[in-house]
Amino acid sequence: MVSRLRSFLIEDLKEIDHSFQNLREAINCKIYYEEQTLLAKDIERLERFIIYWSNHAKNIGKDY
Repeated sequence: MVSRLRSFLIEDLKEIDHSFQNLREAINCKIYYEEQTLLAKDIERLERFIIYWSNHAKNIGKDY
């Protein structure tokens, strides 16, 4: 059961990451933003979230 949950989580995170990268590219093409803008901070926060949970999802169930 943990293995299936892990697989679903990893696949969902891959889809979210793909969508996020597409959105990021569109924003970069349409809007110039500086590192200190709220938009840049939101993008960075989303990117950290995806990376963090993707790394942890790979380890779910390995101890079982």
